Amino acid sequence: MRVTLALVLYLALVFALALDTNAQSAPTAMPTEEKLANDNKLFLSLATMKLKWEEPAEPVHIAGPLYFVGTKGLGVFLFATPEGHILMNTGMPSSGPMIVESINKLGLKPEDIRVMIMAMRISTTLAPSPI
Repeated sequence: MRVTLALVLYLALVFALALDTNAQSAPTAMPTEEKLANDNKLFLSLATMKLKWEEPAEPVHIAGPLYFVGTKGLGVFLFATPEGHILMNTGMPSSGPMIVESINKLGLKPEDIRVMIMAMRISTTLAPSPI
């Protein structure tokens, strides 16, 4: 059985909505897979909120030249090298300022980024980054 990215995201969204204890922010009924597939605005608004795509996270030094500089829901990684930094993924279009802040908190300079690698296929994460 082939699992598509859309199905994986749908299941993650269903799981996140099921865990939501704040009844005021959760819809009264979970939209169907078909409804989410046909209503991009609904899918993106629910996914962004429930999967924490736009919530800031503290940056973390992972090992060697590798750092996490993403949000609570999206992985953005920085490889810091003397020749310049490499940024892998850029999160949502609104993530730019959070990523810049994370890089600054680590004592590194965003302007030292020389290469950006886009490893995600979600259309909203492929938007131009303000970094």
